[in-house]
Amino acid sequence: MPRKIWATCRRWMMLKNFKLHHDRPKDFVHFWLFPSSLPYAIFVTGVSVYTVVMGLVSGFLSVYGVKIFIWLTYWSFFTLTARFIVTAVNAWRYIVFTRRSHRAANQATSHCPDMPVLYKIQWLLQNMSNCSAVIVAGLYWIVLYSGQPDTFISINSHALNSVLVIVDVMVSRAPVRVQHLVYTFLFMLVFTIFTVVYWAAGGTNHKGQHYIYSTLDYTHKPWLAVAMIAGVLLIAVPLVQIIVYGFFRLRICIEGLSSSFAARTTQKSCNGENRCGPGHTVGGLDLRCSNAMHNKDREAGARRWLLLRRHTWRQG
Repeated sequence: MPRKIWATCRRWMMLKNFKLHHDRPKDFVHFWLFPSSLPYAIFVTGVSVYTVVMGLVSGFLSVYGVKIFIWLTYWSFFTLTARFIVTAVNAWRYIVFTRRSHRAANQATSHCPDMPVLYKIQWLLQNMSNCSAVIVAGLYWIVLYSGQPDTFISINSHALNSVLVIVDVMVSRAPVRVQHLVYTFLFMLVFTIFTVVYWAAGGTNHKGQHYIYSTLDYTHKPWLAVAMIAGVLLIAVPLVQIIVYGFFRLRICIEGLSSSFAARTTQKSCNGENRCGPGHTVGGLDLRCSNAMHNKDREAGARRWLLLRRHTWRQG
């Protein structure tokens, strides 16, 4: 048993699991429910337009002025906006270029030696925004919320941001790895360094106070600030990454159950009618078949799902 645990830990800590590499880059531009990337491209385009509009509205209507850029809330929200913009660009590029040149079929059946740079940027932004959005929401509602009615702008940046990332994790095929918490850790570390430099340079918040957040008052409450920073970096970041990974695992289970149910339903249809008509597509699987083709497709789908489960358990 100790040897197995040690072997598992060594495999989990392998350097490749921390890198931004995935064997199937097309997973980043697809819903798991549909074989076509068009529905996902439309979805992320709509979300990116929404986040851009809300970012502009927040900037122009906020009482913070240019000091909107000192808040972790907007560091996270602008990262979220960039994430959906890059995702939309990747999705439409996949549709326009990859499908036109007939490379999508090749990618669906073969491993990609390396991910395109834009896909790596998308995954990096996804990792940072997934965790930071949930952390921002948690800190605001648990630590900073005063109990007064909030504006829609505040609700958008302290609640809907988390809803958007969870929905995207649940509907897309993009993978999540626990090891990628290092990217959120670096994101939060950079913000922490910024708060220290800003304080040392004499910066103030929108009320003229010599700190950004009252919990990061390095002048009068240095130990509280240190405790808050340590709690976020060492507890909140790993915990939230595990929670997001849990949603990813839930999605994998739902996808597997959906594919199994679709296969059983189609088998009954095939047995009754000898063959299935066109357009039977569920869970990203093309279920057009004759009896012989159905059995082959069902076995291939089952193998793909089992391989995906093993792959995610090893890397997660």
